[in-house]
Amino acid sequence: MMDDSVILLLTTLGALVFSFIVVTFCDTEGITDDALSRDLNQLCMQMTTLAVSIIFSPLQEIAAMTIAFVALLLTRVKWVVAFVLFFALTLMIHYYHASILNIIDDGWTCALVPIMKNVVTPLLQVTRIVYALFIPIINAFIVLHGQVFKAWYITAVNCNHNRFLTAVGESARAVQAFSSSTAGFFGSSSINEQE
Repeated sequence: MMDDSVILLLTTLGALVFSFIVVTFCDTEGITDDALSRDLNQLCMQMTTLAVSIIFSPLQEIAAMTIAFVALLLTRVKWVVAFVLFFALTLMIHYYHASILNIIDDGWTCALVPIMKNVVTPLLQVTRIVYALFIPIINAFIVLHGQVFKAWYITAVNCNHNRFLTAVGESARAVQAFSSSTAGFFGSSSINEQE
């Protein structure tokens, strides 16, 4: 944009000089032409306008950049404050590192270490106990649900009927043995013993 304005200004300046030379050297009788005077006035006005535009163009660009920068700062206040605090902290640690680091160490040992020892560590221990109590039960439920409740028919289909009947017979014998031992515990004699 600015290069075009400079080229136009130089062209106008060249045209003005050329018109002045033509009017000065060709006007031998002292008679001025109204059309030529009007053209010279128009060229002078155009040259003045372009000169003002060229002079104020950098100022306008600087003003536009400043307005855009201020608008950016105003819309990002949180980041500006964070940057300023970070910059200030960096300078303070650089110039006063012995004092600042002692203050940070004292603040850590006085404020955070007791909270870590007296609050956070016991909460972590309680959380570990609760985890140790409930996770095995949840894992057992997941295994039972996945293998027994959802996949029992797959296991039944994969086994042949002889193995299935053998398993049912063993289960029946286990129930019979449990019943007879329970009855014997309470003093009843078994049917098999009486015969």
